[in-house]
Amino acid sequence: MGMGKTIQAISILAYLKETVKIKKPHLIIAPKSTISNWMKEFKTWAPFFKVVNLIPTAEHRDEIIRNQMQPGYFDVCVTTYEAVLICGSTLAKHDFHYVIFDEAHKLKNSDSKIS
Repeated sequence: MGMGKTIQAISILAYLKETVKIKKPHLIIAPKSTISNWMKEFKTWAPFFKVVNLIPTAEHRDEIIRNQMQPGYFDVCVTTYEAVLICGSTLAKHDFHYVIFDEAHKLKNSDSKIS
């Protein structure tokens, strides 16, 4: 905590976009409590990224998927572990270059499967 891992991850994605010219989107899966920090840090350190926050609640989810998550219209999708369980089939349709797991111990400690 507080070691700059979020900034390091964003800087790697920025390097891939700006220097390596990777065009594929990336997926960041994080606890709900850190989503706003991810969004804030992208805005601060890499404002050129088109970042989508995939919210798993039904009233927001469909609109986000329909209007913001079309191929070529976003660079990064930031979402929660719970949203992956709910929206897994939608996320599987995208060819993500990198998937970053924030607080990855949730994968090991979770009773539910995230694939």
